[in-house]
Amino acid sequence: GYLAKGTDFVIDSEEVSKKLAGASKGDWQQMLKDQKQMLDQELSAKESGEGAYPLFLVPISLPAHLGDGSITRHFTWAKRVAAEPCVWASASLMGELNVHEGDRVQVSSKHDRVILPIMQNADLPENTIIAPVHFPEVRRLFALQTDKATGELDLGPERVSVSLPKK
Repeated sequence: GYLAKGTDFVIDSEEVSKKLAGASKGDWQQMLKDQKQMLDQELSAKESGEGAYPLFLVPISLPAHLGDGSITRHFTWAKRVAAEPCVWASASLMGELNVHEGDRVQVSSKHDRVILPIMQNADLPENTIIAPVHFPEVRRLFALQTDKATGELDLGPERVSVSLPKK
């Protein structure tokens, strides 16, 4: 039993027949392994709640000075990066949300939720947003953990969702 109760699973018999007809025994076994791995990943994401958080929030301008950003956010370079807490997203994600640059969006993670202005960044993949972590509002979205090797604050990518704020 690899499928959780209530999981939708559809097998297209024509697609399976086509793949198996042209496959050698080794290819067929690899296809089964690949399908199992894909199903395991999907189920793991559903069970861990990652489905509720389809995007990745990546930190930018890592905090310095004991990791709280209280000094960093006052530096000129930090103000050039972001004068205030905000989030950057791709044009396609902004289009899906029907928001424009400067509109406020709710960013939610397992740890907290905050409302931030959204800015456009054409270089970002559709499933990734970035935000400056030298602001406490943004840092609240991340799991606070330290790198075991260095002891430094390690704010890795965090699973999030972005939506319009509730009025």
